Amino acid sequence: MSQTHLLICEVAPAPDGTCPPAAQRFVPLTEALDFPSLGITAESVLYVWSWGFGAVLTFWFFGYCIGLAVRLVRKI
Repeated sequence: MSQTHLLICEVAPAPDGTCPPAAQRFVPLTEALDFPSLGITAESVLYVWSWGFGAVLTFWFFGYCIGLAVRLVRKI
């Protein structure tokens, strides 16, 4: 599997947005992204995952209860 690389400028770019060729280099995406500075930590991932799992489980339970109620009404 190939790794994604980003072209970065190691110095502040000029006012017109150009970067000197000597200051350009390719870095792997994993080195360029700093996940903790973006707020992506193990705790936040677990929090989001548990909310998603809880939502799926809750809606499954509601659907199950509605199904039981519909079967009960049909039997009456």
